[in-house]
Amino acid sequence: MKNSTILDVAIIGGGISGVYSAWRLKKSVTYASSKIALFEQSNRIGGRLLSVTPPGMPNTRCELGGMRFLSNQKYVSGIVNFLDFELKDEDVYEENNIAYLRGIRLRFKELVDKELLPYNLQFPEQGKTSDQILNIALESIIPGVTTKKGEELKTFLQQYKVNGRYLYEYGFWNLLSLSLSNEAINYIKKAGGYDSTFQNWNAYDTIVLNFDLTATDNSYHMMVDGYEQLPITLVDQFLNLGGEVNMFHSLSSINSILIEGEQLFELKFSINGSSKIIYARKTILAMPKRALELIEQKGNIFNKGNTTLNTLMNAVTPIPLFKMFICYPYPWWEQVGVSKGRSVTDLPIRQTYYWGVENQTENGNKENTNAVLMASYDDGDSVYFWKGLESKKNEKPLFFTTQEHAHKEEETSLWEKYKSPDLMVNYMDAQIKEMHGVKYAPAPFAACFKDWSEDPYGGGVNFWNIGEKSWEVIPRIAKPLNNMDLFICGEAYSNGQGWVEGALETAELVLQDHFKLSAPAWIEKKENIES
Repeated sequence: MKNSTILDVAIIGGGISGVYSAWRLKKSVTYASSKIALFEQSNRIGGRLLSVTPPGMPNTRCELGGMRFLSNQKYVSGIVNFLDFELKDEDVYEENNIAYLRGIRLRFKELVDKELLPYNLQFPEQGKTSDQILNIALESIIPGVTTKKGEELKTFLQQYKVNGRYLYEYGFWNLLSLSLSNEAINYIKKAGGYDSTFQNWNAYDTIVLNFDLTATDNSYHMMVDGYEQLPITLVDQFLNLGGEVNMFHSLSSINSILIEGEQLFELKFSINGSSKIIYARKTILAMPKRALELIEQKGNIFNKGNTTLNTLMNAVTPIPLFKMFICYPYPWWEQVGVSKGRSVTDLPIRQTYYWGVENQTENGNKENTNAVLMASYDDGDSVYFWKGLESKKNEKPLFFTTQEHAHKEEETSLWEKYKSPDLMVNYMDAQIKEMHGVKYAPAPFAACFKDWSEDPYGGGVNFWNIGEKSWEVIPRIAKPLNNMDLFICGEAYSNGQGWVEGALETAELVLQDHFKLSAPAWIEKKENIES
């Protein structure tokens, strides 16, 4: 075999961790001249970053996948500033927005009124926001926890025991039930907008993630042109540096073999019904858990007998996540006093964000004002309600004449590809109007959705299972087999599950510890990202 047919590095997965790894390697002095190729099974780059443009609103980007980052997330903040993306702040909490719970319609500012709140809270739980109740409960169970953050918080929680058990041995729901009434837990779950937290994931990691989200010195930021532009920009630069991108390449199997005295990875890809074999010296699997499971579970790497790899892979569980956007001819919700941030409900829509309003003009005169809502942002059990209303979507792939542009799709075609079926729109429209207490409002004129529980993702986020020591699993799964240059990175096995930050964190772990790259210029110093 000629060396020219062997890749130095094969990267599987065109999501943010794969694209970022390819870009970082090709930009480095060490790997600038190396043969590096990225393989993606679909016809688009971005993975769970998916930005679409609604019809009639050409300047608005709707995020069907990841949508924002926190100001304290160093990797994302650093890279978006380094690449000079235009950013905007995201509004989340507005005291006049709606909380429609148990058939009672309140404003957020009214949730502290025990006479109005439709939950039978115990006396110590009354008169407080859901975040305040949660923090007070955690402080009563783990004294001193609310005074710590960052690495100090992680170290403290890793060593702490409650009733003789470490926190990572508890489910978060189990832990809170030591202090809170069931009514309080249900209230926090519904008013918080997320079901998944109380599906009893690893208490240690859930606490760390919750404290990051609720930190008072944190703020949310978004990319004006869509979050998807981050991986698209990185892959464009990777191509310009001489990298190779292969679309429609689905990894079927991977094995380690000896050829002419050299240990190589044999990568078998399925491409529109045919197959192709690629050989590589090093391989990065930038894939979530479910995608890893879809690789043939046989051979000398992925097989039932490889207990080390299987144990590491099964340290997390993917959870379903669903998003839907819906367009109206004008922002009728402003008539009830809401215009930005989000409202929440225990109806299956769960969370609604007031996403954007765009004036349409013709010949200098305003003609109409279109508006779009993130009508539903669901995780956990609520996703299954909408799954029952899904129908066969238009999944016809969009082909491209040149590989260099294979990762790009027209934004309008993306909206059409994820167009919501009429029955789903009807249910969504009815629930939105019920939440806002509005009987008469215009009919929606467009809607799209994405169910991230579908393969190859298996879920929109992955959470650590009870009993797992995430701080030990993270560095081990980065290079799961000691005798092979096989690496795994992505959001699934990170400290920042559900965030781009988690994907970049684990990519940097692989790049710095195993490819020996220096910390990137936009990060002031390398921190211990394994813990």
